[in-house]
Amino acid sequence: AYTVSIARPAYFDLVPYREVVSEDEEIAFGNPDLEATVSNNFDLMTEYYFGNLGLIHAGVFIKNIDNWLYVFSDDNFEGFSGQYAGFDYEQVRNGKSANVTGFEVGVQSKLNFLPGFLRNITLYGNYTYTNSSTDGVEGRSDIPLVGANKHMFNASLAYESKNFFLRASLNYAGAALDEVGGNEFEDRWYDEQTFVDINATYSINDQIRIFAEAKNLTNQPLRYYQGLVGRTMQLEYYDINWNLGVK
Repeated sequence: AYTVSIARPAYFDLVPYREVVSEDEEIAFGNPDLEATVSNNFDLMTEYYFGNLGLIHAGVFIKNIDNWLYVFSDDNFEGFSGQYAGFDYEQVRNGKSANVTGFEVGVQSKLNFLPGFLRNITLYGNYTYTNSSTDGVEGRSDIPLVGANKHMFNASLAYESKNFFLRASLNYAGAALDEVGGNEFEDRWYDEQTFVDINATYSINDQIRIFAEAKNLTNQPLRYYQGLVGRTMQLEYYDINWNLGVK
């Protein structure tokens, strides 16, 4: 497949505003000169179905992106004749171009060739690798695309019988660049995350079902860090989230 897609800037980012937070020494600007991002995408995908039990798929993709959007930050602002010298500065900008290449593989299968209750198990998994490079950032070269995860992996193991369903899921996303700084040390990164979730349902009869789910069993933190040295900028924990009920 060959496709062309467009992503316009957020309306608020186009407003020529100036926001100053003196107590935090922060200043942010709108950017009415932002251009829409245009991406030319090439995809090649193949799938193989084995009976009615499952499938295997694999693919490669290439994306050429013009005017990509990113948040630029600088911790030593020097504008307005020194009035806000040393403030943390932030603005959404356009990069010149970006290239994204990668591949993905996946498998899904019901294991009904196994004996006994094991034949009710279904296995699912996929993996995506993404490599990206960009240009057009002032004073920088060959930085990754903002928001692009190099490694992503999802897997689930499910058991399903006439009245009972149980599934455990694992989702992993690698670290991704979140904000572009004046240099590599000032870049802001969103750290890698791994989530493990479990959900189950049991049908008492045709009208009543009991359901239960538990999410974030590993208490995975939300973490931002600065530069490749991994200095923590923000760290939040949300604990396990669970629900139990009747339908």
